[in-house]
Amino acid sequence: MHEARLTELLPLVKGDDDARQEFVDLLEVMGAANPATADWRRRLTSTLF
Repeated sequence: MHEARLTELLPLVKGDDDARQEFVDLLEVMGAANPATADWRRRLTSTLF
């Protein structure tokens, strides 16, 4: 569920502050204990930098 939305948001995060915030908020909802969260954080970092 969250991963589908993260997939939609990822291409938008670099130029859209609202998309980036929603992405980060979803990661918080998923929680640090979820192994997928670390993967999505890496993808976010790669996209931004």
